[in-house]
Amino acid sequence: MNIEITPQTAMQEILEAIPYASDLLFERYHLGGCATCSYQPEETLEEVCRRFEIPDVAEVIHTLRHERPTPPRFTGTKIPLAAPSVNTGPMDDADAVGMVGNAECGEMMTLWLKFRQEAGRRVIDRATFESFGCETAIGMAARATELLRGRTVEEALALPPSDLVGAEGPLPPIKIHCAQLVEGALRAALQPDKETAPRPASTIA
Repeated sequence: MNIEITPQTAMQEILEAIPYASDLLFERYHLGGCATCSYQPEETLEEVCRRFEIPDVAEVIHTLRHERPTPPRFTGTKIPLAAPSVNTGPMDDADAVGMVGNAECGEMMTLWLKFRQEAGRRVIDRATFESFGCETAIGMAARATELLRGRTVEEALALPPSDLVGAEGPLPPIKIHCAQLVEGALRAALQPDKETAPRPASTIA
């Protein structure tokens, strides 16, 4: 490290001086990984901590000086859950559409569902999505569109979040919101059926 980090050090200086700083800040404090937790290069570390309600700037400085990101499982912002190009884009003939998130903060997800009759049951035939947010949420949404096919409304809503993660789980705490975004889009799409369907647990394990 070739700079002395203080609360007044600009984020750009930190990122230039410490190659792993962006991964470390995201892993420990969920800073900089997606639109809702981004910061500007000219912001000082103190300003970023204040904006994201991180009370102990000294602890963040200590982390940057003495710690390293967790290797390879949760380095960076990517978890290879599914190809992000799987089942993407609007579905013109969808039977149900669910949207969650906020365009202003940059994390949004829309899920389209098409149903079919199979052996006297109404099941999901196809699912597509669009997502603006971190790559983990996109990967989980792509996986969800594959898992939903052939399931009834009740079965879809009972799908545990751990199934969305698959072999790459469990998720670290900073990534749980990604599963919640996918869950929220699914619930929004199936809102008319919600009262009769079981509610899955929201804990990622």
